[in-house]
Amino acid sequence: MPMSLNKQELLLFAVTAIRCLIAKGLLSKEDIMADLARQNIDLETAFKIHALLKETPEK
Repeated sequence: MPMSLNKQELLLFAVTAIRCLIAKGLLSKEDIMADLARQNIDLETAFKIHALLKETPEK
């Protein structure tokens, strides 16, 4: 039986996965921001993501 997630559930899953990858040392906050910069995201979105990452513990 296939399952689908709504937008809020997908967002929660994505943030949780990113937090776990950062905690395991497999992904850095700097790498995320650099990749977003390469994608030319708008400043408001970059600010929000940066604020979220600042609240994310390293371990």
